[in-house]
Amino acid sequence: MADLFGSYTRQLDERGRFVLPSKVREKIEGPVHITRSLVDDCLLLYTEDEWTILKEQVRDLPTTTNKAAKRFVQIVFGQSVEGEVDKQGRIALTSELLEAVGMTRDIILVGIGSKMEIWDVKKYEDVMNEADFDEILDGISQFGLNI
Repeated sequence: MADLFGSYTRQLDERGRFVLPSKVREKIEGPVHITRSLVDDCLLLYTEDEWTILKEQVRDLPTTTNKAAKRFVQIVFGQSVEGEVDKQGRIALTSELLEAVGMTRDIILVGIGSKMEIWDVKKYEDVMNEADFDEILDGISQFGLNI
């Protein structure tokens, strides 16, 4: 399991590529998988190991009888791309994924443990500025997490 933490601002080049921070590269072996988030207007980057775990969890979803399960699989897997970190440490994002979340040139990578979020910087700043920390703390307390 990759432990991906920290925030890193980057810029996309004309081909939709960005340089992965060396601290993150050290934790990634093999291909990465990038897909849309269902919760936020961002992309999610999974390591191969984490993607395999997700595939195993999804395998038994009733996609032929449950519309929500089917839509989940269509979005998360149907709109995903597999990529490699190139020799310069870059990862390419497709124009379809960039357009789906309205991503521009300036991005921020946010490590959230087992995966990384990829945000348009402006959208991420807006979300963070609107965050109500008391509400967040109340919301997570239901999971037994007390900070």
